[in-house]
Amino acid sequence: MAYFGKINTVSILFAFLFFAALELMVNTYRLSRLLNVEVSVVVDVSIILLGIWLAGGVIVCYLFITRWLEKRKSDYFTVILWFPYFILMTSIFVFLFPIHHPADDPAPVLGFVIIGGLIVYPAILAFIICISHNVRKR
Repeated sequence: MAYFGKINTVSILFAFLFFAALELMVNTYRLSRLLNVEVSVVVDVSIILLGIWLAGGVIVCYLFITRWLEKRKSDYFTVILWFPYFILMTSIFVFLFPIHHPADDPAPVLGFVIIGGLIVYPAILAFIICISHNVRKR
């Protein structure tokens, strides 16, 4: 039962990493309006933060996998299990912070970026798990 909790905790971490990056991209116009900053400044800062978030996220995921999980094949369940937690986080965020201002709607092309991220992210997670298993072998 303890291992089940560890897998769920790591899956929640994976979901939060993707959720935070996604919300930063989706809420660019809202942040611009609330902070009274031009959209280009918010986009530039968002790109820098996403780069830092990506690098830090990979390192944190690697450390969690190597220290918490026990090099089992069931570690790969986190590649699928993060998605329900991501949907839950997104639903709660949308419920708590709905878009009331029409100018806050995200750009239409962002949907393709999100779909691409949803396709690539599990492959990245599987790669990180595979690397952590192989490094731990030696």
